[in-house]
Amino acid sequence: MSDVGSAPPVLAAAETGSLVLTDISGYTTYLLGTELEHAQDVLSDLTSVVVSNVQPPLTVSKLEGDAVFSYDGASFERTITVPVERTVAWEWLTAPERRVLYAADDVVSMTPGGRQRTGVTNHCMHGPDVIVEHIADWRPFDYFTKSYDFPGVGRMSWTFELVEDDGRTTLSVRGEPLDGERSTAWAEIGGDVLAGLDDSAAAFVNQMDRVARPAATR
Repeated sequence: MSDVGSAPPVLAAAETGSLVLTDISGYTTYLLGTELEHAQDVLSDLTSVVVSNVQPPLTVSKLEGDAVFSYDGASFERTITVPVERTVAWEWLTAPERRVLYAADDVVSMTPGGRQRTGVTNHCMHGPDVIVEHIADWRPFDYFTKSYDFPGVGRMSWTFELVEDDGRTTLSVRGEPLDGERSTAWAEIGGDVLAGLDDSAAAFVNQMDRVARPAATR
């Protein structure tokens, strides 16, 4: 039993965000008039379409019957705007031969095939350090998701989303939501990791300024 003078339990701070529930209308009626075997195949196909179209900042949480639950939340978010079109920004963010000009000493694709895509693993060299990144999702020129392994956090997904407006591109980088021990571990190392991300973002902005200048003078 607790001592009389012990402190009361402290509730975790509330977090804000959005919850999206996608429900297949009329599915119950359809089930009643269709053979169960065929109905399940149709449900699986429809659900797959819904899941494949969930895009950042939403993340699929779970599937339940004919419903898909998604949420909007992030462990961190960084946003920058550069004076180039989205296709140009995408190329400089993803092509290894471009990235070495501003963000890394070398970028080596460890997966054969000659192009960036889902399933590719890159080794990014920064002096004596090697950062391993795994491409988990690849949707040119809208967004891509990479995962990185961090001590205590494990493999963590970061999504890079590009939105163009009037010849300028806004890049948003979001880390997947974390909880429990993973969140605690991130709180200890996140500051240093994000400082490195901020340095890379600043270098990217400077590079895009240089790329945009020749176009502006034509």
